[in-house]
Amino acid sequence: MTFQEYVTNLQTDFKTDGVLNSDVLVKSLASSAVDLDIDQVVLNLKNRYDEVGISFTPYNNIKPLLKKFNNNSNPSIDNNIFPVTVKNAINLISNQDTIIINKNAQYAIAINCPPNNAFDSIVVVITSNSSGYTISNANLYAVGNTKRFGKIMTDNTNVSIPISFIDSGQLVLETYSSIKGVSTIKKSRSHYIIWR
Repeated sequence: MTFQEYVTNLQTDFKTDGVLNSDVLVKSLASSAVDLDIDQVVLNLKNRYDEVGISFTPYNNIKPLLKKFNNNSNPSIDNNIFPVTVKNAINLISNQDTIIINKNAQYAIAINCPPNNAFDSIVVVITSNSSGYTISNANLYAVGNTKRFGKIMTDNTNVSIPISFIDSGQLVLETYSSIKGVSTIKKSRSHYIIWR
């Protein structure tokens, strides 16, 4: 769906009673909100307000509003796409920004795309100078200290990549995604993983 189609569909839905009733539109908007680059939105707003001479600190206002929107529009959208656990393993790309690894626990990188999701593809990027982690069941390609895994995310696509840790180390785990009908790929999540 193109941006113009979104706008037209929203206009049509709101026109009748002022309420967004379309389940497909709500899920699509909520899925897109997960992918939103908040830092870029904040920068754009700050630059625009600076241009017109208004002092505005948008970051503290946007993040809670986005969270409230996701909770109100579809309370489980984030947990559906990035589940907290999968097959008794903790999902490293769930909600936490920094994760201290307990080597006795099981971990995975997991993504679930429900029906009518807005994602076209997702790329997981792992950057680390440490060799103390092992990834299973993934077609990774490596460039230097960076490993990548990419997947076309059609409806009802599930990805679960077990990952285990030995010795000590750290890595940065980033998730990039593209929205259906949009040609650019944007970073949607970044996590700092530490194990000792």
